[in-house]
Parts: sequence; C-alpha cells; structure tokens
Amino acid sequence: MTQIDFYTHVAQPLKLAAKIIANVKRKTISALVYPAILVTLAIGLVSVIVLKVVPAFAGFYSSFNQELPLVTRGIVAVSDFVRANLWLLESALAFGADKLTCICLWDGGGGDGPGGTRHLVDAVRGAGGRVVRIDSSSL
Repeated sequence: MTQIDFYTHVAQPLKLAAKIIANVKRKTISALVYPAILVTLAIGLVSVIVLKVVPAFAGFYSSFNQELPLVTRGIVAVSDFVRANLWLLESALAFGADKLTCICLWDGGGGDGPGGTRHLVDAVRGAGGRVVRIDSSSL
C-alpha cells in the first residue's frame, strides 16, 4: 500500500469521521444548554415555593380552623419534611439507628415548629438515635 492509498483509504475517512464526531458533540452540548437552564430555574423556583411560600400559606390556612384538602395537606407535609431536615435524618437512618448521633448546639428551649431544633431532636430520639446537646445558654 502506497502512501497515497493509505491517505485515501484510511486517514482521510478517519479525519472526516473525527470532524463529524466533533460537530455532533458541539451541537449536542449547545442543544443541552437551554434545557439545563430550565431545569436549574425550575428546581430553584420549586425550592422557594416549598421552603418559603407553602409554610406561609399553611399558617394562614390554619387560622381558619378548617381541615385542608388532601392535596394541600400533602404539599404542606412535603414542605415540612424538607424544611425539617427529615430527608437528612432518613438518609442517616439508612445506615441504622444505632449508628445515628445528632450533635446540636441548642439551649433546649421550646419548640419553634417544623424545621426547628426541637422537632429534629424529637425525630432523632423517636427513630432510636442518640442526641448530644451542647447547651448554647452556657457558652
């Protein structure tokens, strides 16, 4: 095989294939930028709604002394779950309650609602985990 044959039959098709692959890669990356931005914005928006808006409305609706519709109760429960760091507790419990130790800096004061320290400490104790409290009032 001569050098011209090698270039014509092997190197030139490989060079063309590399150009096509690079072109497809570039187009794929540019096509994924917009969906990535949309997903990021959607996650941010849902986070704000779950962490800020839903708790505000839950307090507002509880003042009516009426039972909330099932879907609304579900959304409030999801909000409480996320705000109370219970997702973190559930992840830790996957390794076993005997291995769970919650270390908290807390004065031991009254409850501050879902997401507060008392709520998390009670959830850890209820799951069988150990709580180590550093009393912030003595510091």
